[in-house]
Amino acid sequence: MSSATVISNNDTTQGTCITAGIVGINNKTVENCLFIGSISGTNTTAQNAICGSSAKDATQENCYKAYGIVTAGGSTATLDYLNSDFFYTNTLGWDSTVWNVYGLDYERGLYPKLK
Repeated sequence: MSSATVISNNDTTQGTCITAGIVGINNKTVENCLFIGSISGTNTTAQNAICGSSAKDATQENCYKAYGIVTAGGSTATLDYLNSDFFYTNTLGWDSTVWNVYGLDYERGLYPKLK
């Protein structure tokens, strides 16, 4: 499994950190996303595959994390989903003219790529 870039929000008054795979603080809507990777940090108060924290009216819609990821946040995408072009184009709504979603093999590291 490859590592993802972690976006974090450091709360210096508390000396803690909120870490997340997609966005540190969600102020609006996060949608149609997939988190593949790992999350780590020191002094963390929260770890979430999608959002570290969210504003009161913020939403997460149609967000997934890869199977085997045990942090909170997002629905779990099964191995069948992760290897299926249908999952990316129809479930997540990714455009196949922008993304190469064919010939995928999650366990071998063959993930969708931008064209």
